[in-house]
Parts: sequence; C-alpha cells; structure tokens
Amino acid sequence: PATIHSREPHAPFALRYVSPNVEQLLGFDPVELTQDPQVLEDCLHPEDREPLARSRPDILRDDVLRLEFRLRMPQGGYRWVLEQSRLVRDAEGQPLEVIGYWTDITERKRFEAELSAFNQELEQRVEAKTRSVLQSERLAQATLDAMSARVVMLDGRGHIVATNRAWRDFAGGRSARQAGNYLEYCERGDPERGLPALPALVVAM
Repeated sequence: PATIHSREPHAPFALRYVSPNVEQLLGFDPVELTQDPQVLEDCLHPEDREPLARSRPDILRDDVLRLEFRLRMPQGGYRWVLEQSRLVRDAEGQPLEVIGYWTDITERKRFEAELSAFNQELEQRVEAKTRSVLQSERLAQATLDAMSARVVMLDGRGHIVATNRAWRDFAGGRSARQAGNYLEYCERGDPERGLPALPALVVAM
C-alpha cells in the first residue's frame, strides 16, 4: 500500500495533505503531520536529514523526485520509506503543488543488505582461495626448482605445464612449448638446429 501526500511547491515544502492510511502504513496521525511539519522532521534518521534537505529542491528543476530515507516509528524502531513525487505546474509553467506517495521498503532494504553482505563474504572467500592457490603454486614451483634433476611436467597430451630451474638452465632459453607435443619433440630432437632431444624426468599428471 502507498500513502498519498501533497506539499507546498517551495521550501520548506510543507505537507498540505496526507492520506488517512498513513496511520496504518507508518503509524502517524495524518492531521498532525500537516499541522506540525516538525513532527516528520523530528522522526527522520539523523543521517538522512541533511541529504533530504539538500535534494528536495531538485524537484523545481527536474519536475520529479525520488527519495529513500528512514523514519522513526511512533512505536519505536526505524522503517525505510520510498518517496516519489511530481511537480504540478499551471498553464504558465509556474509551480502549483507537489504530489507524491510514500511506501514502506524496509523489507527490500533488508534483502539488499543481506545480499550485499553475502556478496562481500563470497568475494572474501574467493580472494582467500585465490591466495591459497597462488601460495600452493609458488610452493610447488619452489619445490621443483630446489631439485637438481631436470624436471618437465606434462599434461595428458604431452604438452608442458611446468618445468624446474635445472631444466630451464639446461634448455638454454629454448622453449619446448614451441615444439608442440614435448614427448614427440624428445623423440625426434631438433635436426634442423643440430640439437639433440632434451632429456628430462617426466612426472605423470
């Protein structure tokens, strides 16, 4: 449900009318809201007062306005409220009144907060997992590099997935990746360059 309201078309944009269902929706007396503008102001969350005061005059420029803010309920606690308004002008284009509505969006805000917290936790877990994988890869590479034997690790198709420092030093800068299938490269060598096949300790993956 939505509560309809109208306001003066100039600062401080005092309420002229609030529909009776505001009492059911937000717990406020509609007559009290129109007779005493300070009632609503006093119920605004402290963090929302300045942004609202700064944004409300924008309707005179844009003819429409969308605001989200928190209101302290008469029975206690805060509720999130969405306000959408439109400026009504006369035939000469002069502002006549602001007409809009309020609706309770507390549940939507709660869902957004929970979703944001979930996404943040997921990002942290992914980041932690990535760090763990990188650390594992660095440890594995350091272990390989510490070995004096020349080691080449291949995938199931015979392509290189890792080498150690001893093999790279022995290869003298040659890249066995350029040879395609390393097992075939080892078998045939490189006759055109006069290079023999590169011996290696092959670790099955």
